[in-house]
Formats: sequence, structure tokens, C-alpha cells
Amino acid sequence: MLQCAVGERLRTLFILIFLFLPASAMATNSDFSTKRKLRMACVEFAPFEHQTPEGSNGLFVERARDMARRAGYDIEPVFVPIKRMPKLLSNGDVDLWVGLTHYKEFKEIALAGTKTLMQLELMTYTYGRDLEAKALEDLKKYRLLLMSGYSYGGLLDEIRNPKNKFSYIEVKDNEQAFRLLSANRADIFLNYKHSWDVWQKNRPTVKLHSHLFATLPVHIAVSRKTLEANDVLKNLERNIPAESEISKTADPKKKP
Repeated sequence: MLQCAVGERLRTLFILIFLFLPASAMATNSDFSTKRKLRMACVEFAPFEHQTPEGSNGLFVERARDMARRAGYDIEPVFVPIKRMPKLLSNGDVDLWVGLTHYKEFKEIALAGTKTLMQLELMTYTYGRDLEAKALEDLKKYRLLLMSGYSYGGLLDEIRNPKNKFSYIEVKDNEQAFRLLSANRADIFLNYKHSWDVWQKNRPTVKLHSHLFATLPVHIAVSRKTLEANDVLKNLERNIPAESEISKTADPKKKP
């Protein structure tokens, strides 16, 4: 009788396992399938946002993915021309922008966050001579190098304006900038620290003088057309990593 009772209990246990495990697995899969996806507008802005054979990459993309994962969202990077980005954000064709949001256009088309995701350090780089410029006006007396595709937080419009009489050359990458500096064909290269550090880390013999020119805060902007835009923005900002965690990925020697 005892053996029969034990056998009956074992059969009952196996039946329960058979019935409940698949249900648990299905619930888990359902949870993943309903995770909300946010389309993030990206532009070619290496090394902050760029496309590689392996997929979308860059510091902004990595930070956005980490923040979204914490908030319970998935990020889908959508690369668009920079001139089309405001219209796409305005129409709700994309949900999210990570970058500089101080432009007046953002006030009408998006909800701009107030919590800083990271700081962009804009630097001046010189070869040989240690030159320092603390304001835009100081740059007028030098031959400048500018990275093609960068707006420098709006400074590019001022530099390009013929009335302001700046002398500048636009370069395609850090390699070209270094060649022009070392050949004395320019005096100052204006670039973001992260961009230069990523390039320079594999070239330890390359040494330039550098000074901080400006610090530009990076924020989140959510399209006003995005469903529950206010809640999305709050959830994302609530999950921005602490400064101590951000610093772990800021060093390109640790994570390019």
C-alpha cells in the first residue's frame, strides 16, 4: 500500500510539471514580445553614432540602449540625413533623439529632457606650439581645422559666415587633421575629446597639445507624437545611469 501511495504521488508530480512548465515558458516569451520599441533617429556622427557591418554603433547608441533597457524599452536606431531629422521627429516617424537639444526647433516638435545623459567636451588641438583659445573670437587669428559633418553645437554656422572672417579647412577624419597640423598647414583642430581619443588610442606616439574649449550637454528628446510621450521621457530619464556608471564607458581604452 505504501508503494502504491508513493507511486501515485510521483505520477501527480510529473503531471503538474508537464502542465505548468510550458505555461511558464509561454508567459516569459510573451513578456519579451510585448516589450515596447522606440525608434531612435541617428545621423552619421562617428564615433558617437555610425553604421558598421555589424550594425548600429557609437557612444550615443550604446548609452541609449542601456538607458532604454533599464526603462523596459527596446531601441531601434534609424539613420537619417541630419536635415530630415526634425521633420521625422515632428511627424512621429521616429520617437527619440539623443544629442544636443538647445536648438529652438526642438521646443515645438519634441519634449526635451532636463537630465544630462553625458557631456561632450569640445577641445582645441595643436601640434608643436601650445595655443589656447577660450572663446570663439579667439579662433579668428588662427587657421582652423573642422571635422566635416560636425555642427559643433551651432558654432559651425558662425565660423562659416563670411562676415565673421574665419580661416578654416574642413577635414574628413582625425588622420587628415593630424597630417595638416604636423605639416604646419593649420594651427588649431577643433574636435570632441571622445572622437580624438578613440582615434589616438592606437597611435600612442601621436602627441598634441589640447585645451578644453566648451562643454556641451547631451539630452533626450521625445517626439510629441509618440504615444504617452511624457511618460516615455520620464521613464527614460529615471533610468539614466549614475555618473559613476557613465564614467566606466567614457574611457575609450576600456570600451571604444
